Amino acid sequence: MGLLSRVAIVWSLLLLYQATSRPVVHTYYEDLDLDWGINHTYALELWKEKWYKAGWEPIVLTRQNAEQSPFWKDELSGNHWPHVLLHKWMTMADSGGYMCDYDVYPLAPPPTTIEL
Repeated sequence: MGLLSRVAIVWSLLLLYQATSRPVVHTYYEDLDLDWGINHTYALELWKEKWYKAGWEPIVLTRQNAEQSPFWKDELSGNHWPHVLLHKWMTMADSGGYMCDYDVYPLAPPPTTIEL
């Protein structure tokens, strides 16, 4: 991915944050075609709903985001669990911010300030 593409992604995220004035939280989803007895579409929609109601701007990252990462390599393109974990961290390296799995829900509103 070229520098201009990366700048465009960062700019888009900044505009999204300014437009919503909500902190952004990410999750990652990639379909592995495994039957775990989970309706992933429902789980992702529920995750987005709960985080939005708690004052966050939820964003679901996918394999398409991972493929745009400067860390992406064709040998990492497998569709197995270890590859998916690498894809998740590649997208977060590009996106920054908060990240959690889509089975994690907020218990309180977001902080107004963050102290380091």
